[in-house]
Amino acid sequence: MKDIDGNHLSFAEDTPIDYKLRRVVISGPFAQPKVFDEQKNTVTSDYEYNGLRHVPIAYDWTGEVVIDSSNMEEFEHAWGQDWTNVDRDGGTYRYTNPLLVDNKQLNYTGLENIFRFEEWIPISYGKVNVTVTLWDGTIKIYQDCCAEPPTDGIDVHALELTPDKEKVTADVDNKLEVTINEHEVMQSVQPTNDAFVYAWQDRGILNPRTNLYDGAGDGWVTNPPHSSDFTDRAPQYFSEDDLNEDGKVSFGDRRNRNYRCL
Repeated sequence: MKDIDGNHLSFAEDTPIDYKLRRVVISGPFAQPKVFDEQKNTVTSDYEYNGLRHVPIAYDWTGEVVIDSSNMEEFEHAWGQDWTNVDRDGGTYRYTNPLLVDNKQLNYTGLENIFRFEEWIPISYGKVNVTVTLWDGTIKIYQDCCAEPPTDGIDVHALELTPDKEKVTADVDNKLEVTINEHEVMQSVQPTNDAFVYAWQDRGILNPRTNLYDGAGDGWVTNPPHSSDFTDRAPQYFSEDDLNEDGKVSFGDRRNRNYRCL
């Protein structure tokens, strides 16, 4: 984090007073995993219930992160590292994105005074605003100085989804109508007619080896169709995904009745 002159801003005790931070507030149209265990600073629990692991899983929908001296160590790093395949808890992801490996966008090795924000989920259009309060009370706002006049915040290019209901009943047929609008600075707001949208019940799929449900409540489609670029194979599923060996991957599989994908 730097000021307009390129000087590093930091919460560190040895930071010169003119560049020392007192408070940083970031707000915008995003959600993030809610911290479940504040002592461990983890978003997952160690609980199991009814075949589900790491429950309950919750999200923080406030769209705001406040950083001060009490929690700065969660976000500010004296030195950067290669975070290409590292999650917010310091673990590694099961899959490494080859594009990120090639372009090194998440490799901050050798850089100092890095602020890292992990696993934020964009949920709508709008702006991400960054407000910085220095130690002496001076307030600075992130601006795009290339625009004339300068504009506050960072534009978020996304679709606005407005469903006709906020809740649905599990394990029964539900009809969901969604209005999708596109907001861009170069056009007036208009309905979108070429957006692909799908919905699923985030209840996970039964793992026959552990007899537990994988992926429940994690916000991701568990075991979706695979890309040939990823598998180097023509079929969209592996043969081991066909649990009852009938040549199909479907809800009808007896050992995988909770398979989810639309």
